[in-house]
Amino acid sequence: MDNLSTQYKFRIIYVSSQEGNDKTGQVYSPNSKEIGDNPFLPQEEIKAFQSISAALKEAKDNSPDWILLKRGDVWYKNLKELKNGESKNAPSVFSSYGKDMERPLLKTDTREGFQVPSNLKFAVLSGIHFQGINKEQKQSSKDGIKLFNKEGETIESFLIEDCLIEYYKHNLIFINNGSLKHFVVRRNLILDSYTSPKTEERSLSQGLLATGANFLLEENIFDHNGWKIQRQPHNDWVDHRLGQATWLNHNTYFPNPKGVILRKNIFLRSSSMQTKWTAENGPGSAKDVIIDNNFYMDGEIGISMGGNKKGSLRFANIKIINNVMLNIGRSRPTNRNLAWYLDIQDWDGGLVENNLFIHQPKTEVDSTYGISISGSSIGHTRNVTINNNLLYNLHSRLAGIVLSSPGKLENIQIKNNQIQFPKLKTSIINSSANLRNFSFENNTYYSDATPEKWFGLVNDQFDYLQWIKDSARMEWKDIPKKEIDLKTWRKVSRDKTSKQQAVKYPHPNRTIEEYNSNVGGKATYDDFLLNIRKQSKSNWRQEYTADAINDWFRAGFNF
Repeated sequence: MDNLSTQYKFRIIYVSSQEGNDKTGQVYSPNSKEIGDNPFLPQEEIKAFQSISAALKEAKDNSPDWILLKRGDVWYKNLKELKNGESKNAPSVFSSYGKDMERPLLKTDTREGFQVPSNLKFAVLSGIHFQGINKEQKQSSKDGIKLFNKEGETIESFLIEDCLIEYYKHNLIFINNGSLKHFVVRRNLILDSYTSPKTEERSLSQGLLATGANFLLEENIFDHNGWKIQRQPHNDWVDHRLGQATWLNHNTYFPNPKGVILRKNIFLRSSSMQTKWTAENGPGSAKDVIIDNNFYMDGEIGISMGGNKKGSLRFANIKIINNVMLNIGRSRPTNRNLAWYLDIQDWDGGLVENNLFIHQPKTEVDSTYGISISGSSIGHTRNVTINNNLLYNLHSRLAGIVLSSPGKLENIQIKNNQIQFPKLKTSIINSSANLRNFSFENNTYYSDATPEKWFGLVNDQFDYLQWIKDSARMEWKDIPKKEIDLKTWRKVSRDKTSKQQAVKYPHPNRTIEEYNSNVGGKATYDDFLLNIRKQSKSNWRQEYTADAINDWFRAGFNF
């Protein structure tokens, strides 16, 4: 929205909790002498309103009016309204002004941050800090920004940009039963959602919950959502009352998406999954999803696209491309031993290409895989291509790639991938699936494991996927598995072109601590997190974007 002021005529309503006065506040035009060239930095003293409600009364509906809150000011209330704009090129704007580096803060406490109005059109919400329950409190809060779109309703041309949303039960929740057109969520900080109800009932918390949604999620930062503290190891079941991490809570959760694009986002320290996807209404109930050039680190599961209700071909036309996943399982929020990078189940057409799945060094996190491909017990996965990905040094008692299907698999191509474990004894591929349903070609394999143990064939009656889920209660030695070398693997998999080779990379062992040091920070994970949480429109640093981070890790592999 940088150039909006030059595109159309609009009115500006300034609001300051410290300096404003509802009785003397004025409405300005862009050519007012007090404004100057930049409405976000008025050149002379202006007469602001004090309350947001008074400003909203002055703003006209279906008009390109701007309400700007003074940066650094605080309001102890939530946002209850947003006006419609005039057109896509003349939206209403609710944003901020002033030289302060801090966004204007709405401390909503245990109230919802903002309920998006029905049928909202042509609006921008930008540069606002929504804060729910305080860190020190133990009671559950309401949701942050909530969109509930009923059947027959349409949200059109709505942008949420540069907001900081934190300490809600769900920081963002979008329930779409109607139509979303040109809905964009860009460059926001979505942090520290959690809930701690008084009873032991399940009460879920996500950074973003988006049901039936189709929108663009771009260059946002999701960190530490779904939990307040690490789950205590003595708890046999989930105790939400302390805000403990659980396997039910995630950075982002997408039931039944219809045309969602995730591009250049950063996902860090989720309670469990970074991005969870479910499809619960039969074939194609989730479709047209693009996950492109995102950076994933920590949590316990990267991308899970399957699970929950089972059935054939639930996920249609999926693309997971150009992402970097680093050190999944690092912090162990739930204290489980998981580091699952990508889970594919019940897909109908998909591409996994040009991704890095790298660095899981912890010996105690041994339930690890880079990619799992399966069809659920009553499911079917078909027409999926796994091409030109790099799996590097994932400590695991499973394998780099796990193939499992009590259901049906058809036309799965695994080609041009580099699976390299030069410092570990991790197996390359373990399969309980019928390999006739796969094609393998031009992959490059290496592990420090004994070559005769690089590949594993499990009896196809054995439910390998279920074993992974139950692996805490079953020893690896108990699996009816035959270990084989590459020569035998090529024979049983009909692979004529894959090879054994230890690939030499220029800087394969790069870390996030090293990256942070190279861009001027301290060589610590904590300082990286501190800097990433400072991102804002007034202090946007390219070096703390997924684009820059991913490029640096790719360069370490010439990838």
